[in-house]
Amino acid sequence: MIRRVAYKKAVLAGTLGAVAWDAAARLLIWLGLPLFDLVRVLGTMIFGAASPVWQWWTAGILMHALVG
Repeated sequence: MIRRVAYKKAVLAGTLGAVAWDAAARLLIWLGLPLFDLVRVLGTMIFGAASPVWQWWTAGILMHALVG
């Protein structure tokens, strides 16, 4: 059986899922739970650990959304 994949819907669902997971993880991190911050890791790979939050967060969330 051959199925057609709606690529636009799949890409949108993956991106929204990545953003939703980051929002949930960010809330839990702010509440003090020890979680792995994937967005921070991805963002600081580009700009370094001493970069301002707006730089690493922007780069990290874009990479996370693209992979999602």
